[in-house]
Amino acid sequence: MRDVLKFKKLLNEFRSLAFEGEYIEDILLEAHDDFESAYQQFIEEHEIDLEDLMGKNKERAEKIIEDSADEYHNKIQGEPEELGKFKKTHRKLLRLLHPDRLDSDDPRREEFEDDFKKLTSAIDQGIWAVFFDIADKYKVDIVEIEEANRLLLEDIEKMQGKIKGKKTTFSWYLNQCEDEPCREKVIRTFLSFMYGWTESQKDDLG
Repeated sequence: MRDVLKFKKLLNEFRSLAFEGEYIEDILLEAHDDFESAYQQFIEEHEIDLEDLMGKNKERAEKIIEDSADEYHNKIQGEPEELGKFKKTHRKLLRLLHPDRLDSDDPRREEFEDDFKKLTSAIDQGIWAVFFDIADKYKVDIVEIEEANRLLLEDIEKMQGKIKGKKTTFSWYLNQCEDEPCREKVIRTFLSFMYGWTESQKDDLG
């Protein structure tokens, strides 16, 4: 019983983090455009030869982008092989949610199809909290509850890392600025970090 209650608690914690992550993602969609606009304006106002700057620091920039992509991948990827521990739950969910199970005019069909896709994606990426979330939604029992709790804890840590990563992007920093000096500071720091731009002192955003 204690493990079941822990499962519910951890699942709710993951759901809360997932909601926060979606909220931040929505903000960043607009923030990225704002950053690009501010960045281009700064380049023009300071007459920076961006093409020359990028050319001279191509390897540096590519390395930063590559490292960031690897770090992001490691924050969200799990191990699909873990599925073997939840075969019964998986089979029940497949039978329940398979698109062919319902008639085309069944009002539940769209929701089931959407959850079926989420289930498949969760397994492919090893994001087990989503798998457990769907199982809980349709009241499909998870026998290996201790193992589920362990994987939930891992996914919570990954989600926390993912959120932290989003909040350390230059777009996010710019979005949090309340005045122009702050916005200019972010752009200067980006140029220094990305291309080693030396005309201004690199500031600490911390």
